Amino acid sequence: MNESTEMPQTVKFNVGGKVFEVSYSLIAKREGSMLARLVSETWLKDHSKPVFVDRSYDIFAFVLEYLRHGCVVLPPSISRSMLHHDMDFYGIEAADGTVKASSFALQFADLRDRKDALILAEYCLTSILTNDNNLDTAKKSAVTLWISQDSSVRKAVASLNTRGGLKTMFQECLAEFGIQLVDATSYRNGTPYISLLLV
Repeated sequence: MNESTEMPQTVKFNVGGKVFEVSYSLIAKREGSMLARLVSETWLKDHSKPVFVDRSYDIFAFVLEYLRHGCVVLPPSISRSMLHHDMDFYGIEAADGTVKASSFALQFADLRDRKDALILAEYCLTSILTNDNNLDTAKKSAVTLWISQDSSVRKAVASLNTRGGLKTMFQECLAEFGIQLVDATSYRNGTPYISLLLV
């Protein structure tokens, strides 16, 4: 901006269809970030018009909270990885320990893992007990259970190797019935399967 032009008090961002009006100073102090570049004289000639950004407005609200306070507590609907991904896009680096999930979010994640573990355990137990061949095989060596088209079961299986809490709870559920998890979320010809052993 040239010296005769007054600095704007606020700037507007249209993020994913929702308009945010924030103080110019809040954005300008993050010099070098994508947001600061977007509202600089080089890019933005008319400060009265919102700058369109094709990102999630839900997450952007928490990016702004981080800029205002230097830390943020996220609701269950937004994970830390989601926020960090967008902050990388905006060129903003979060210091260690400044982005936290609410205690409710942690409890929610625990309940989700417990629910999915029970879904998987029920599926595996039913598959073994309703098929004599599976039962006999599982007593001698690992039995392979092909995962059905049931979307809730497949979704839970797909998360076994990425959600440590889910895998631990699933193993604990199986252990109560004397079953050991040998191999989880393996695939053959695009179909997932689980290998189990009666111990």
